[in-house]
Amino acid sequence: MQPDGLRSTRAGWLRWVLLTSALALMTPRVGSAEEPVPVPVQSWEAGAHKSFFIPALEIGGFIFGLNQIDRHFVDAQEYGSDAHTFWKNLTSAAVIDNDPFSVNQLGHPYQGSIYYGFSRSAGLTYWQSLLYTLGGSFLWETYGETTPPSLNDHIASGIAGTFVGEALFRMASLLLEGSDPPGFWRELGATVLSPPTGFNRLVFGDRFAAVFPSHNPAMFMCVRLGATLTTHVTNAGLADSVIRQEGNIDFAMTYGFPGQPGYRYTRPFDYFHFEFAAVPNARNVPNAIENVLIV
Repeated sequence: MQPDGLRSTRAGWLRWVLLTSALALMTPRVGSAEEPVPVPVQSWEAGAHKSFFIPALEIGGFIFGLNQIDRHFVDAQEYGSDAHTFWKNLTSAAVIDNDPFSVNQLGHPYQGSIYYGFSRSAGLTYWQSLLYTLGGSFLWETYGETTPPSLNDHIASGIAGTFVGEALFRMASLLLEGSDPPGFWRELGATVLSPPTGFNRLVFGDRFAAVFPSHNPAMFMCVRLGATLTTHVTNAGLADSVIRQEGNIDFAMTYGFPGQPGYRYTRPFDYFHFEFAAVPNARNVPNAIENVLIV
């Protein structure tokens, strides 16, 4: 048997515990389901998630994969590089090659834009990405091919590649900037414009999800589609060589027109003009691109 005083004391403590527990359950908690804690959005310009290692690995992997495709499906002799050809190219003076226009003036700048896009979409600046593009060009000319390194290829890939790459990166970012978060079609369009940007956003998710800020530039865009039909050729000697049906596609974009209030030209390519023209036809599909201009 317990004394009445002790029993009443315990009953008092029990009522106090139940009361404080009920009050604790009724009090809203910070970070509860009713008031979720906001997740801070990473700013591109803050550079919080940028990486120097990832683009270096991606550029090396891209060059290795391209070399393997070329040596097995294009030309085993020209692309069958090994340690011997690598050392020979590493110690040889650069030459001026005579590759076709489509290779030197279209293929190499676009290949350089891939190197550039990997680094730019990983949060690096234009100048940092330029160094990665020059490094990718050097690696391809010494390892990717068995022929001596080409000086004009270094210019086309390492320098012109940044021009193409930055223009495509800006256009892709502008498309992604149109909604938050970007939908499927915007992501797909950005990937078509700048494949490395789409690749990094898909593979690394939130790390590279921040969108490069355009700062609202004034723009002009023009798309033209057309066709040509030749029905009669007066010179009989040219009749068989004339292409009678052709299409034509023209796209032009001016990014950063002067005069936009509050817009400042502080970053490379805050202003540029891009033009693309193609004349597709059934006889000459691989060489359908007629003009690519970036100024």
